[in-house]
Parts: sequence; structure tokens; C-alpha cells
Amino acid sequence: MTVTNLPSNAQPLELDRRGFLALNPAAEISWIFVFECELGLLERMNRRNVIANLGLLHCFVGAQEGQLPIRSTVLAAQRVFALIAVSTAATNPTKALAWVQRHDLRAMLSPKERVFIHAKARSELDQIQFSWRIEATVPLLWFLRRLSEMPLPNSQVGSDFKAAVEAIFEEPLTLMQSRPTRLPIKVWRARDEAMSEHWRVRNAKFNDRPKPQDLDAGVVRESHYALNWLVRYENAEWDDVATDT
Repeated sequence: MTVTNLPSNAQPLELDRRGFLALNPAAEISWIFVFECELGLLERMNRRNVIANLGLLHCFVGAQEGQLPIRSTVLAAQRVFALIAVSTAATNPTKALAWVQRHDLRAMLSPKERVFIHAKARSELDQIQFSWRIEATVPLLWFLRRLSEMPLPNSQVGSDFKAAVEAIFEEPLTLMQSRPTRLPIKVWRARDEAMSEHWRVRNAKFNDRPKPQDLDAGVVRESHYALNWLVRYENAEWDDVATDT
């Protein structure tokens, strides 16, 4: 098998019969190339934390960045609208429903989101869970370049971010304006980091250990969820996205 476009300092670490070539994670830039296999096999590697354990920073399928699956700009913007709507409905359902109707956003809501927004009564648990969805907008706005960088995963959204969301609430169409998005490889890297952070949170809870002080469990969960949706993890629609670690 001929491998092309490798960094000059790359040192083969492993090549098995399934066609996986991992490179020395001690190199300045680490890669993993996946040959002649479908994305599902790569995802199974993720679930075994192989990528995290190798310390890989970038991940390509078929050595072609363009083959990395990613949601479109329009879909990401529409998902931001839906998340703003349901997180607003958790505290002010009248305001949220009026906004959805005014801008004709109902089709952008997932089935569970439609039920929540149109419900005559909402349980306290549902209100809490949907209020957390505002955190899921963070990686999506980063992808759309409305945030210069991903915030640290140890604190909830601040006043500046909330002000930005309010601006979108006032003029949602501004989010649909054409602007270059983050490169797919950067999104996949963010997704792998979120998965590793989520694993740390779950591992601490499972083993009855103190939670990681550098992570906020709710922020990590919502970020992992949104990024899995963004990279089309298991091709799941929003309500059915898994956050396997």
C-alpha cells in the first residue's frame, strides 16, 4: 500500500489487516489515515478511545479531508435557531413560541422540541433539560465563526455570549449570511476533545471519584452532543444523537 502526503517526520506505528496506519503520537503533528473502510469502523475506534490514547490531533478518512462528513452551514444555523427557541421556552414559553411563529421556524424544530414548545404544561425536569440546550449552541456558533474560539469547558455561557444570542433572537437571518465555516478537520478535532472530556466526567462518576475541576459536566455533555450531530455521528437526527464515550 502506498501512502502519500505524510508529514516528513512521520513514523509508522501500526498497520493492520484492516488498513489502519497510525503514526507516532510523539511527532509534532500526529495523523491517522483510514483506508478502504467506512466511517463506522473509525467510530468504533473512537469508542474504544484508541484515537484519544494515541494522542492524535487530526483524523482523515481515505486521506481526504473533503470526505469528512459535516453538516451544512444552513443546517447548523437552523439548529441554532431551534436551540435558542427551546432554551428560551424553558423560562419564557410565550416569548419562544411567538418568536418561532414570527420567523416561521417550526420546521426547524425536532419532534421532541415541537412537543416541548407547544406543551400547555412542562415538567420541571423538561424545563431544566431544555434550558441546558443553550450550551449546545456554543460549538455550532463557533463552527459558524460567530465565536472566535471554543470557550473552556469549565464554565457556562457568560454575559457576552448571551448578548450575542439575544442579537440573533432579534435578527435571526443575520446568522444565515454567507461566511466561511471552520474546516471539517477542526470540527472533528473539537469533537474528539469533547468526547474525551465527557469520558473523564463519566469515568469519575462511575468510579465515585471527585469530578474533574477543569470541566463542567453539563457544558461538556451539551458540547459533545452538538458536535456529534455536526459531524453526522451515526447519521442520527437531533433527537437521536448518542454521546458514546
